[in-house]
Amino acid sequence: MGRKLARTNLPVERGAFVGRVKLLEEIGRHLDGGQRLVTLTGPEGIGKTRLGLRAAAIELSRCGQHGGVWLVDLRGAHSALDVVHAMLLVLGTLPEPGAALGVEQSRLVEALVRGGPTLFLLDAADRCKGEVAFVVGQLLPAAAECSFLVTSGKPLGAAGEVELKVGSLKLAKQSGDAKQVAAAEAVALFIERAAEARRGFSPTPADLVACAQIVRHLDGVPQAIEIAAARTRALAPRELVERLPRKVTLLDVERRSALAGAVAWSVELLAPWEQAALAQCAVFSGGFDVAAAAAVLELSRFPDAPAVPAALESLLEKALLRVVEPPRGTGRWPDDEVPLEERRLDLPGAVREAAEQRLDPGVPREALQNRHAAHYLTVGSALAEGVDGHGGISMRHQLEDDADNLVAVARRALAADTQTLTSITSALRATLSLEPVLTMRGPHELFIELLDRGLAPADIVGVPYALRARAYEARARARRARHQLSQSHEDLTAALACARRAKDRLLEARAIANLGTHWLLVGRTDKAAADYEAATEMLDEVGDKKVTGRALGFYGLLDHHRGDLPSAIRRYGDAIRAHRDVGDRRWEGIHTGQLGAAYLELGQLADARQCLKRAMAIHRELQNRRNEGIVWSWQGDLHAADGELEEARVAWERALTLHRQVGDARGEALALGRLAALARRNRSRATAEELFLRAKDIVERLADDELKDMLLVLERGAVPPNDAREAARAAGRVVRALV
Repeated sequence: MGRKLARTNLPVERGAFVGRVKLLEEIGRHLDGGQRLVTLTGPEGIGKTRLGLRAAAIELSRCGQHGGVWLVDLRGAHSALDVVHAMLLVLGTLPEPGAALGVEQSRLVEALVRGGPTLFLLDAADRCKGEVAFVVGQLLPAAAECSFLVTSGKPLGAAGEVELKVGSLKLAKQSGDAKQVAAAEAVALFIERAAEARRGFSPTPADLVACAQIVRHLDGVPQAIEIAAARTRALAPRELVERLPRKVTLLDVERRSALAGAVAWSVELLAPWEQAALAQCAVFSGGFDVAAAAAVLELSRFPDAPAVPAALESLLEKALLRVVEPPRGTGRWPDDEVPLEERRLDLPGAVREAAEQRLDPGVPREALQNRHAAHYLTVGSALAEGVDGHGGISMRHQLEDDADNLVAVARRALAADTQTLTSITSALRATLSLEPVLTMRGPHELFIELLDRGLAPADIVGVPYALRARAYEARARARRARHQLSQSHEDLTAALACARRAKDRLLEARAIANLGTHWLLVGRTDKAAADYEAATEMLDEVGDKKVTGRALGFYGLLDHHRGDLPSAIRRYGDAIRAHRDVGDRRWEGIHTGQLGAAYLELGQLADARQCLKRAMAIHRELQNRRNEGIVWSWQGDLHAADGELEEARVAWERALTLHRQVGDARGEALALGRLAALARRNRSRATAEELFLRAKDIVERLADDELKDMLLVLERGAVPPNDAREAARAAGRVVRALV
């Protein structure tokens, strides 16, 4: 059997790596010798990230087959909790909504201890040095096989830290011969990047002299050298020397870095339309694709300007734009053969700073921001609508890519000096588009925060009642997921009132159906039945087949909760057929899983197995980890009913992991209870006691009486194989309610 693939998310290296031999050896010596915190420090553009990536790749031989080697981008982190969440995400673990820092750190430590030797490359720690130092300081003693390589402008100041300063590349000696000049690190990098910019580039002795002059002007700063080398596509090195300012670092009145100087010099050499395109690209946050740029950039004032894609190609060639990530699913970075339309682009930090200061006065900032908002509001709404259907996984990926831009639209609208109908409407629409991303992978607090801020002035500025109804309904779902049931009920009541004022029967029916689910969660099946019946009557009037299918499933859920399994099975079947008719894959998967659970409780194990297998395939297709965890719970119950106790244990442990990833506390408690009951059946009393205590802690925190009753059923002896079906039936009532 071949060697397993290494566990890593490191990108494939683009372009040759030049120099830094001694630094690489020193990093390796520290990490391999047991030093667990190494920080690479230096100014922007000096090559810390590139060096860290190369050093981390070398460590794959040590960690790749165990815990792994993981790149963690900290540019968006602002708190210690953000740092922990970023690390959890690269490990494939979703943050738990509302969980405290200590809880999340414990989950991270548990994953690291289980994984074995692990290396994190924590990149761009500058903005949150103190927070990174705190988190790393907590993890070092708790996860003995985990080590950290950090890039930052300055050291973290953490105990046991080794700082390695990353300086400029070595310059050529002025007295050296041609061979020595070409071998100098700074010159070698220039030649390498020039060859990438202009195929067949082979410097003459005169060119080598010019190259040495250029890199000396740029103080040997790698990113500055790459920007200059990109110019060789149109200018020979000797011509570049002639165009260099007298001293790049003295371009402005106050002394600036060589990188900032190189950027300013390169921008000065751009055509007016290129300068305008670059400045407008700064409106994007977290990267952008060609379609977005075509919708947002405005170059019609320049008669000689090409189409936007060609303008982007020109800026890419000059190293003023960069490719920020591989196309999803390819596992590789784009190369020259990948069409521009499939690339995701962004501005390097120093370029963004320069671009933001140079916005063409002929392009009003407000008009630019309005085009940016209009594009992402249109795209975001369409993507959010399609994530649960056929092809939904690609839409979910694109929505994740565009999340930073949608957050920027919402924040910019909410930060307006004067709140208007337009600004608050934009903020709410952007936030609602983010629901499939923020409620699945977090940060969950951000979703509720944006809705809070958008709904606060909604009445004052006159936001349409239909939009308010959608926003209240979304916040109700988010609060319900956090078990804030009273606040969720308040939001649903507000959503219903707004839907009625909007005279929107579909929104009214949705609010009433959601209220029915609320009553089901709190044990009021009479109220749930009344609301489901009222919602279904409205949906029949409206004729919305998508929501009608969901309502049929809610009736099945109600019958299931009451114990009328034959009726529940009929309802679920009707719902599944309705979902297939309209292509609603998410709810097809949910109700197929519930159908499997109903068959399981009737003892029809073959039917249950078939349904659960189909449901699992759909949830995995959509990457719906929350519902995948629920199906794993039922899979465990199925194995237990068949007397396959070891298979049941594996399934329940998988369920436990997924419940924790998505922050499903009730599901976590039930999984712990199942595992505890099984441990007691296997006479592992200490393990059983520990698991029951952990489950009880969750129940106490949630103050959920029904969950408490179900846990008691498991604790008091309805344990496989003695009465597996009764245990599954009792615990299943709570699991169904989680949906």
